[in-house]
Amino acid sequence: MDHSAHNKAQSEYWDRVAWDKTCTLPLPLHALEPLLKQNTRILDYGCGYGRLAGELWERGYRHVTGVDVSAEMVRRGKQMFPHLDLRHLPGLPLPHPEEAFDLVLLAGVLTALPEDAQQQAVIGEVRRVLAPGGIVCLVDFLIQDDERNLRRYEAARGKYHPYGVFELPDGAVLRHHSREWIEALTSPFDTLHRSRFQAATMNGHHANAFCYLGRKPGGPRTHKLDG
Repeated sequence: MDHSAHNKAQSEYWDRVAWDKTCTLPLPLHALEPLLKQNTRILDYGCGYGRLAGELWERGYRHVTGVDVSAEMVRRGKQMFPHLDLRHLPGLPLPHPEEAFDLVLLAGVLTALPEDAQQQAVIGEVRRVLAPGGIVCLVDFLIQDDERNLRRYEAARGKYHPYGVFELPDGAVLRHHSREWIEALTSPFDTLHRSRFQAATMNGHHANAFCYLGRKPGGPRTHKLDG
């Protein structure tokens, strides 16, 4: 796949729906807050209109930066949360130096990246900008087992390589994930927390989701927090 063409198509899609969609994945504060300090440097990668960055700000975390591929999402976020540092990010690499953050949050980001190589590139950049001992937090959707989703996966199987990719009628190309893939994708990190839960999608369905917390090697050791 031509990644530049796909990135352009995805940014155009999110620009088109930016004022209509409501992001739904929760911020896993029960798992995150024991690992954070008030001065933790946080990057919300794929921040959308800043919903989760706003939640972090309200809880006293003031060193929060949000970036998103959709300029319209960022514009909406600046109207809703004018106090937040939200920035348009046309593509990789991230414009931040190495070890610039202590936490990188990706909520629903992987779902919008259907290709393995795209996700690996993002995780590589996350690892680069994390300080040693820094935390990556993934919140996203697993492969579903209901008939509606299975039909969508099968319909897209011949067009997209990873199983779990599907298309929406409004033009989005999205992906759900196997546990095995998430384990492989996060292998550069030391796992701190792994859990599954039910979450609402942006289109009002309920789906199996996961939360993953990992630590970049090189910092203080922390016990695993399996849930």
